[in-house]
Amino acid sequence: MKISQVLEILNEWAPEADAQEWDNVGLLVGSEEDELTGILVALDVTAAIANEAKESGSNLIITHHPIIFNPLYSLRRDEYPASVIVQLIKNDLSLYTMHTNLDIADSGVNESLAEKLNLKDIKPFDDSELGALGRIGELQSELRMDDFLKELKLVLDVEALTYKGDTGQLIKKVALCSGAGGSFIETAVKLKADVFVSSDFKHSNWLEAGDRIALVNAGHFESEEVVLDSIIDKLGRKMDAADISIKRAKSESKPYKLYNSV
Repeated sequence: MKISQVLEILNEWAPEADAQEWDNVGLLVGSEEDELTGILVALDVTAAIANEAKESGSNLIITHHPIIFNPLYSLRRDEYPASVIVQLIKNDLSLYTMHTNLDIADSGVNESLAEKLNLKDIKPFDDSELGALGRIGELQSELRMDDFLKELKLVLDVEALTYKGDTGQLIKKVALCSGAGGSFIETAVKLKADVFVSSDFKHSNWLEAGDRIALVNAGHFESEEVVLDSIIDKLGRKMDAADISIKRAKSESKPYKLYNSV
């Protein structure tokens, strides 16, 4: 089985043409003509993940975030991201990235997040300017804000949540956007959501929300890693007859830590 056959499956699910104009998706390193030996799935490709792929005999890495985003003017082995790209090339590893095209896809990042929160009546934002990146749905039953925060923290395994809103207010309609979704606050307000769940809010975003909608910063990593199992499941079902290992990277972890000590 060639790598190209895997890319056909993924492109049928989340077409590269659906990615935002500014995005960089598709096969970023390697060759689709190589024979597939195994697949490793992660949010990002790092030196540790490239090494894990090599040691596990997987020559295709599938990530959500593109390692090549801004123009590269050199490929120095002592600088990131060139250091990882050189490592991939040296070890004949291919890298395929699904970013905003996976955000909007059915069973993609945002839908996986909505399902993780057990929302019903899930619909895409379908914002005329920003596209269908987010989702909106309803909780199975109304919750107080403090209970919603507890449930969100548990379900996403988040160390801590940053939020804006009254802990006693009732939450029913939930808007969400995986990753950095600050630009969707007005969309969430127009959709009459009680709370908007996303991450990486700027200071101005918290002020912009005012008293119109509750906000929850659920973490960029935590709000997106939910899709990794969907990728594995999708490929597993489509490649059922192929004796190919499809695994989630064990060496991946959040690229930051929270300091809670006193």
